Amino acid sequence: MQGLKMSRKLIICVAVSVILTSVYAARRSLNSISDLTNCPLSERTNIIELLHWFANKVYIHDRICLTFDPTSAYGSHHYGNYGNLLDPLPRGYQYYTIGNIYEEDSESLPDYVRNPRRRNINHNKARIIIRVNKGNAAPRAGQTIDQVYITQHYDGSDDYDPDHTYRITPSLLQAVRRRGIDELQQLVSSSQRENPSTHLHGIQHSVHPTSST
Repeated sequence: MQGLKMSRKLIICVAVSVILTSVYAARRSLNSISDLTNCPLSERTNIIELLHWFANKVYIHDRICLTFDPTSAYGSHHYGNYGNLLDPLPRGYQYYTIGNIYEEDSESLPDYVRNPRRRNINHNKARIIIRVNKGNAAPRAGQTIDQVYITQHYDGSDDYDPDHTYRITPSLLQAVRRRGIDELQQLVSSSQRENPSTHLHGIQHSVHPTSST
């Protein structure tokens, strides 16, 4: 009986640890171009290209605002946050996912996103998730985006990978916007040559949990 109780406690502890690890992963924040180019997603997926398009598409000033319908434009659509990858939504907010090049209307994405020139990357694995304050209205241009995340699908799965989900700060989004796609691609290539084994080490010192809102 005592052994059974200990086994149950161990199972509970492991489950809690997995949950906390997933939540922490989804809240890590990339703050600089260096953080981004050292991120494993930049090496393995077309997230650099997708994020460059996004940074130049949305309105960025004192806040980030939608310039398109996130329910359909550019292949974007509602994201249900299944598995609690991200924080529960406050009332009036909604998550949307962007980046599936096989969705209807995704052909509106630029060619450098759909067919990146970099070799050995998965062209349809990366995603951007945005949290939109839509209030009681239907999603539309002009609504505020208060959180931006990048992530990837697990191999052979529709689920997102909590270990490679990162929050993008507004300052990083502005930095991406100021650079050309060729420059960003070159920075990723340089980072790969300097850190051939892994990019995780390069972001450990600058990645930190962000507060829930």
